[in-house]
Amino acid sequence: MFVELDKTGDFSLRNEITSTDEVGRMASVVNHHLESLQNAIGAANKVVMEVSDGQFENRINLELKGDLAT
Repeated sequence: MFVELDKTGDFSLRNEITSTDEVGRMASVVNHHLESLQNAIGAANKVVMEVSDGQFENRINLELKGDLAT
């Protein structure tokens, strides 16, 4: 999955997680972060497209954490 993500830049790719050990938990966290990134990028793209159409009142309304929140 990580190789495909690197090659394609497709943030919709997810790993099927069946393990509950450290590696499985880490993979779950990566999946969660990919989803957050995908949502943030999608929301930012939507607002940028609206700005390009002259609509300046819309904002990104997501609960984001860390660097994504800034």
